[in-house]
Amino acid sequence: MTTEPEVTLPDALAWLKTHTGAYPAKILEFVENKESLVKAERERCARICEQSEIPFDLELWRLSTKKEMTAHTARALADLIRTNKAGAE
Repeated sequence: MTTEPEVTLPDALAWLKTHTGAYPAKILEFVENKESLVKAERERCARICEQSEIPFDLELWRLSTKKEMTAHTARALADLIRTNKAGAE
């Protein structure tokens, strides 16, 4: 049994441009829409990171290394982003 090679969207678009001379309008519209959605999602995540306050237990702050504090902050921000509880809309 043969398997088809995985084709990425950029590869497919390059093939279409090579063989047709231009991108079909629907595919170009899809790509542009997807890019704007990705950009909006990145901005939403950035706002969550900027506006969030991550509480630290005093003992955690006093006894942790910088690496442990960074990991605590990263996990807390990831949880906020996943649950969308930061009110950054």
